[in-house]
Amino acid sequence: MKSMILFSPEQIKCYMERCLELALEARDDKKMHRPYVGAMLVSGSGEIISAGRKSLAPGLKGFSVHAEHQAIDEGIYDLDQKTVLITTLEPCTSKDYRRQSCSELIVKSGIKQVVFGAYDNSPTCRPHNGEKYLQSQGIKTAYFEGLNERIAKELMDKKYANEFFSKKNIAQRNRQG
Repeated sequence: MKSMILFSPEQIKCYMERCLELALEARDDKKMHRPYVGAMLVSGSGEIISAGRKSLAPGLKGFSVHAEHQAIDEGIYDLDQKTVLITTLEPCTSKDYRRQSCSELIVKSGIKQVVFGAYDNSPTCRPHNGEKYLQSQGIKTAYFEGLNERIAKELMDKKYANEFFSKKNIAQRNRQG
């Protein structure tokens, strides 16, 4: 993780563990599909402003509300220039007619720092797309690797976890780090 983010790796690990706990709450809803995602907004002083997890939208069959949307919607009036969004999954860049992408919402909300625990390699979002988009908009990003194995095992579907733990990808991550 790059040192440009306001908090230490130890602090980020604590916040990321809480995001992971939030994400795992989605397992209780049998209609919710993976990946499970948890997110929170943290003030510059380290106070948790708001939190969210991926959940089904009430009254909209098959539509999920992303964790980042929940956290931002709940905490939008308490943001400042040092607010950090911490999320278990790289913010998406895909959108549909019902909502803007998480990355677009982050930009519009004025958040300047984002930390995520896993790259999004879903069919609708190539890895690094969210990160690249945010950086192109002047937002600092950091990939926090401290819990990525746990995130892959507990929050992602089996295909993602198998890909994450493949020898090829382990070697590639070791070369990047």
